[in-house]
Amino acid sequence: AHVMYVWLDALTNYITAAGYPDDPEEMWRFWPADIHFVGKDILRFHTIYWPAFLMAAGLPAPQRVFAHGWWTNEGQKISKSLGNVIDPVALVDFARAALVNRQNGELANALGNLANRTLSLIQRNCEGKLPAPAPRAAGDATLSAQTDGLVAAVGQHLDRQDFHLALEANMAAAREANGYITVEAPWALKKTDPVRMEAVLRLLHDALRAFATVLQPFMPTTMAKLLDQLGVPQQARGLGDLATPLPGGLALPPPEPLFRKIEAPAA
Repeated sequence: AHVMYVWLDALTNYITAAGYPDDPEEMWRFWPADIHFVGKDILRFHTIYWPAFLMAAGLPAPQRVFAHGWWTNEGQKISKSLGNVIDPVALVDFARAALVNRQNGELANALGNLANRTLSLIQRNCEGKLPAPAPRAAGDATLSAQTDGLVAAVGQHLDRQDFHLALEANMAAAREANGYITVEAPWALKKTDPVRMEAVLRLLHDALRAFATVLQPFMPTTMAKLLDQLGVPQQARGLGDLATPLPGGLALPPPEPLFRKIEAPAA
């Protein structure tokens, strides 16, 4: 009893917009889709009808379909027909406060400040040159483990489209790195143990390289700037490149702030 004729036209738009049938060469640049994002209320049409249409035409179906949830209001789907939309003007202060906290707390403090401190210490104490890789001490274990496992952890989250968990895995590692630099205090090691100082700064540099590499899809422009400051060549910014350490003695440019803090809104 379900009226479905409109979906034949609607779903076929995916391939006709890409060039089918007049320009099949152009269409194959885009089809089949690696992943197709849809709302959960139209999952049936995209996982039963649409693949059937494609199979009937001798064309491949999307590799995967991911159905996301809805914005809800008191547990009910927000829709124009129900009229239960939320007035964004009424929430603007709350939204701004959340944005300020995320910008200042996670980006400026946890990530940006860590990069600036680490790279500034390398400039002052290592003649602006990247220390060589060094054996890891017992105190390096936690940060090393998080850095070494970051690509796999983020990859698992992205495979499930858990983008928020991918970001949280990265920020958890960044918070660990901030705790590490505080405990190890490389600025004090300059006089007492310069060899250890260089090992600490090298591990922090490696961690920052990992953070910047996996965050490129989320913040391509800013992470490109961070990778520039870390001295990572353009051709060595893929996930697989993290397995190849940068050479010791690499000259690094002076660091520049990555994130500007936002003034908190007046109470």
